[in-house]
This record gives sequence, structure tokens and C-alpha cells, in this order.
Amino acid sequence: MKHFFKLIIFSLCCLSTPLHASEDIERTNLAKIISEVDFLLQRVEKIKHEAAHNQRIRFHYDDLKNDLKVIRSGVSAYINADINNGRVINPLNGNYH
Repeated sequence: MKHFFKLIIFSLCCLSTPLHASEDIERTNLAKIISEVDFLLQRVEKIKHEAAHNQRIRFHYDDLKNDLKVIRSGVSAYINADINNGRVINPLNGNYH
């Protein structure tokens, strides 16, 4: 019986390690997404300043930047959130013309 409990404790320790490692990998990958969104925000700002302003139909760069910020905020909130807390997800604008 004593060996059985040792086996159970050992098994639980072995199982919990990969879960923790996979959470760390997920957080690292999500942090990369935040970096990529930051890069996209910079590119959108640059493209906005280079765009011709005399076009009949204009792309709404500010709306795109706001949506990217919502995405970045949501990913960041997930990374930093307590697992037991719920969260509110704001809809994207999605209309850029």
C-alpha cells in the first residue's frame, strides 16, 4: 500500500511537469504574437503616413490600429490573467474602407 501511494505521487509529479512546461511554451509563443502585433502597428503607422491622401476611397488605418491594439490587449490579458477569472472580449471593428 505504501508503495502504491509513492507510485501515485511520483506519477502526479511526472504529469504536472509537462503541463507546466506546455503553459510556459504557450505563454512564450503568445508573447511572440504580441511582438508581431507591435511590429504590425509600426508598419501600419508608416504606411498611413506614406499613403496618398487624395484618393476617393481611403483605407481606415486608425480602425486597423485600434483592432490590432484590441488583439494585443486580449493576448496580453490572457498571458497575465488568473486562470480562474472570466474576461470580457471586445468585438473587432473589421471595417477598413
